Amino acid sequence: MDSASIKRLKEYGKLEALKDTAHFALLNISFDYDTAAWRRTLTNDSIPGDNFCDTKAWNNDIAKSFTISELPYSIHVNPYQRTNKFGIDEQFLQNNIDSL
Repeated sequence: MDSASIKRLKEYGKLEALKDTAHFALLNISFDYDTAAWRRTLTNDSIPGDNFCDTKAWNNDIAKSFTISELPYSIHVNPYQRTNKFGIDEQFLQNNIDSL
């Protein structure tokens, strides 16, 4: 995980504090082959949210289904479990947190 990705995930983490009042949760899915390195990154950089590592990396079903070409990548899943926003950024989340 590169430093830009870590920085962005930490910014999302600030929004996670709102999850109890805004139905917001942060799920990070890492595309890493090396789970030991991924675990060290989580520990050393205090990555917020729920974290999952898919060891298929770029060959996983999520990357293929959403045509993800760069990380981090954000997907908004509404309360009805439907995806309705893709590639959203921290500013979008901050501006729209009440509607989540």
